[in-house]
Amino acid sequence: MRIKVDKADRVISLYIKELNEWQCMKCLTCYDRDAPYVNKSLQCSHFWGRGNEMTRFDLGNLDPLCFGCHIRVESNKQGWYRDYMIRKLGPEGYAKLRRKASSTFGGHKKTHRKKQYELWKENYLKLCEEKGVEPKKC
Repeated sequence: MRIKVDKADRVISLYIKELNEWQCMKCLTCYDRDAPYVNKSLQCSHFWGRGNEMTRFDLGNLDPLCFGCHIRVESNKQGWYRDYMIRKLGPEGYAKLRRKASSTFGGHKKTHRKKQYELWKENYLKLCEEKGVEPKKC
């Protein structure tokens, strides 16, 4: 079953890419933020899958990965990607994120997604303003 990508997913994806200078966190390839293909070449990866509502919009769970790296790490989350997440978050931060991923979402998804969209759109626009770059459509 394919998980629906909505406008909240799209705006946090732009935020993650902009925050990380449009660079893949594995191979360190830098992408031109204004290239027409960049949104397919550089993706927002979720360590704990996008289907997990508890961690779907958690910055600690998200990283920009190029298409090739994303495919490779998705099939080996107990290898490089897990080790990277532990380095990124620290052992305690990783354990906290794992517990959060194991907990149950108790809210109303539609309301939650609307709030997430508003929050991350505001953060994205602020980040673009701080960096002096034109925001992409979100």
